[in-house]
Amino acid sequence: MRIYKIRLLSCLPMFCLLQMVSTAGQAADGAFETFQRFVNGQIPVAEVVVHRQIASTNGHVTNHEWWRCGWQSNTWYCQRLTPAPNNPAKLVPLARNEVVGESRTHGWIISDQNVHLVARTNLANSILDTHGAFPRDLLFRAISLGIPRIMKMRKIEDAPVVWNHLEFQTTVTTARGASGMVVSNSPLVGKVLLNARGCPGSAEFPNLPTPGRTVVVYEYNGENEGIPSAFIVRYPDAEYRYEFLSLDLMSPEYAKGNEYVPSMFADPKLERFVTIWTNSNSYSLVKGKMRPNFGGKIAGQDTHHVGLIILISLAAVSGITLTLWYRRSGHGAR
Repeated sequence: MRIYKIRLLSCLPMFCLLQMVSTAGQAADGAFETFQRFVNGQIPVAEVVVHRQIASTNGHVTNHEWWRCGWQSNTWYCQRLTPAPNNPAKLVPLARNEVVGESRTHGWIISDQNVHLVARTNLANSILDTHGAFPRDLLFRAISLGIPRIMKMRKIEDAPVVWNHLEFQTTVTTARGASGMVVSNSPLVGKVLLNARGCPGSAEFPNLPTPGRTVVVYEYNGENEGIPSAFIVRYPDAEYRYEFLSLDLMSPEYAKGNEYVPSMFADPKLERFVTIWTNSNSYSLVKGKMRPNFGGKIAGQDTHHVGLIILISLAAVSGITLTLWYRRSGHGAR
């Protein structure tokens, strides 16, 4: 009996060690799964503030860019920022205080002077779409964590990263015409290497259609396990460093019933011109009256089947849009 007890006790340290290894493995798997879901836009983000620094291989910094953005399923926003002139440590909006985004039904742009609205069915290739291309690109690059994908897309779900444990497959642009238009896209296969804590430490993609070797290196600050605090994309001729200065995640339960709308970024004390883009022309709501903006058209949309009653309805809706969205969004509650 004594021998049995000795054997049982001698097994306990090994049993505890196995339990610890199993628990650590589960935590590592959870962190990696969080990374994978973040890259595919499946983790709702109330707001992240990003700094991007571009430097040549000799360390000479050639560009800085700051922005804040947020996203969840089928809705997002992005606003470019800049250091305050009298306090470089503080970030403030650019001069026009412009925010670009999409709710689940409309594309929109809001500034201190204007609000532009267009139904998402008419958003593709519109003036609002073109104007918002750069902020949308900044948003998608923050989500992608350096993983290559097609950036000229309407939403992150249009360019998924398909994971097979550490390996991933995505699609990248491989050829452009003289005007910069995409000529062809090709699949890309890459691999993530885990660090000692089981989080992605780097990513590489040998068949990226650029000369030389490109890798991504990830940094962590101990917060938001599985989501890097910074990542560096090292091209043969330059380094792009992205740092999350702050990251505020959103609970999935809250995200289900909310969306990003202009009222979340509106100072109610300011008066704005409201412009509604239809399927052929734009109309401005000025002091309660609809006025057509002749010459303003949505590219590729030449139909004129919008009835007068629909335009009147749009005018009425636009007049109360900020009020309704202000109430619906809880004035930016997270």
